[in-house]
Amino acid sequence: MMNCLSSITLKWHCVARDIAGAEGPCFDRRGRLFCVSSDRGTVLRLDDERSGHMTEHVHTGGIPAGLARAPDGSIFVADMARGVLAIDPDRPGACREIVSTFGGKPIRGCNDLCFDPVSGDCFFTAPAGSWDVAVGELFHRKSDGSVRRIDDGFRFCNGVALSPGRDRLVVAETQSRKLWAYDLTHSSPRIHWADLPASDEVGGPDGLDFSPCGRYLLAAHWSAGAIELFCASDGRQLGRIPTPFARPSNLEFSADARSLWVTEHSTMSLWRADWDGKSLSSIIKSHYEQQP
Repeated sequence: MMNCLSSITLKWHCVARDIAGAEGPCFDRRGRLFCVSSDRGTVLRLDDERSGHMTEHVHTGGIPAGLARAPDGSIFVADMARGVLAIDPDRPGACREIVSTFGGKPIRGCNDLCFDPVSGDCFFTAPAGSWDVAVGELFHRKSDGSVRRIDDGFRFCNGVALSPGRDRLVVAETQSRKLWAYDLTHSSPRIHWADLPASDEVGGPDGLDFSPCGRYLLAAHWSAGAIELFCASDGRQLGRIPTPFARPSNLEFSADARSLWVTEHSTMSLWRADWDGKSLSSIIKSHYEQQP
């Protein structure tokens, strides 16, 4: 019940505007932020936070929807038209195909992805055509280039995040407002891990990310103007972070863990929020101590 959850207030700053289909904030090794403009088919680079100036880094020729930095420093792109691509953050315009087919057929449009920082394995969702029919898929690309399908039957599988312990993979299913989890230490079926609260509009969880301390999972709730906060160990919802925009899409923490970066589809902008993990823990602890 939402009235039993703590509402966590963050200080928000709008960094850049006019990013049509803003998604996929991602930092490279040098601390530069990249994101996608899905509607324009481009990956953008933030050149100056104070002015909000962004430069087109790559035009993929498709529909880029998500970004994740690989352990080798390259940035992988989940593209709804082309599959999984890789770009070089130091070489504007450079783009190469990583996964374009599976089982001899073009892979279903890809939406989001994440990496195992130790093994270099990549996990990505492929939801094209699955909003009304449960045909969305989840894939695992090993560092040797081999690809296997982990699961299918999703109603628009979207964000995907690997726990800091590298043992749990969480997948957002937007249409059903559900979060599913996989125990990567065992070959077991997915489990229903959490539900997002109902909202007035159609649409549920989009991007996911674990907090820097590893205690929380954050889910951008596209239709609710909030980021939902869950306990990373058991999926229990701990609270929600209201946003000054109605449709948050994706989120990413800065390398120094002092800020949370969020893209959104209301004003098509990129935002930054100050992040204080210790204060957050105190707010949540205080809230639950006051519960009967």
